[in-house]
Amino acid sequence: MCCEYEMHAPRTTAGLNSAINFLDVWLLSIGVFATQLFANYTREKNFLRLDEAYRKLDELETHRVLLNENARIRDELARLGRVSIVEAMATTISHETNQPIGAALTFAQAAKRWLIRNPPELSEATGALDGAIAQIQRAGDIIASVRRVTARNVHSNQETGVWEAFGALMPLLEIYTKNYDIDFQFSISNFLESVKISISESELTHIMMNLMQNSIDSFDEKQEIRKILIIADIYSIKNLRLIIKDNGCGISEHDLSQAFDIFYTTKGGGTGLGLPICREIVEHHGGKLELSSTVGAGSTVTITLPLLQSP
Repeated sequence: MCCEYEMHAPRTTAGLNSAINFLDVWLLSIGVFATQLFANYTREKNFLRLDEAYRKLDELETHRVLLNENARIRDELARLGRVSIVEAMATTISHETNQPIGAALTFAQAAKRWLIRNPPELSEATGALDGAIAQIQRAGDIIASVRRVTARNVHSNQETGVWEAFGALMPLLEIYTKNYDIDFQFSISNFLESVKISISESELTHIMMNLMQNSIDSFDEKQEIRKILIIADIYSIKNLRLIIKDNGCGISEHDLSQAFDIFYTTKGGGTGLGLPICREIVEHHGGKLELSSTVGAGSTVTITLPLLQSP
């Protein structure tokens, strides 16, 4: 038995070594295969991640382009709305500009008569020329107001003097309301004479004209007494407060809840962009726009805008 064991031991050891070598090779092959499989999986997964990343980038770019285009279309619609306002009052604007131009001509002719006298009446001529200059400036203010209304809106953080802005805007608002036989009243606090706000004059004009149009549209055709009141004052020391109040037909609770929804309108031919754009402009400059209304009693819009310095 001992001899047999010694004879077979080498053969058994060789077979075991061969089996071990085979297992080593097999395990190595599996390891290499697993490594390649993992590498392929990782590479494929990375490709999928890259594809997903590129897809999301494409979606973001498409979304950005659509947002920009939407903003452009919205601004253009708003501008066209303001242009239609000016077109609707073209006859009145023509009359209001012809009036000061005619008055300026009369003053100029009077100045000429004073100057050709012998001796010339220089003080009288100077007074007449001052009158002509004032009338020409009045006509220029009206034309400038119309240009501001029809200009394209671009958000800007430029400083605008409240007193000066409303001084330039009032002639156009007065013409506008006169065109609709409206009792228009405007009150501005003396404390606003030297303060400024961070909103362009063009944007302020856009807001006021849009809100005025809403008030005008709220009047019934048979309504005899039509009133619009604008108040500009100081609120909580650091804010400009604008109140635009009318005695129109008012807005129902259902319509009031959707008044700031884009494209929601109760007016025939309305775009549903007026109030949303006005609020967006106000909020862009750190302000707030609120609307309240009672059916049969009228509506009130309240705007607050931060002042750049306290009065």
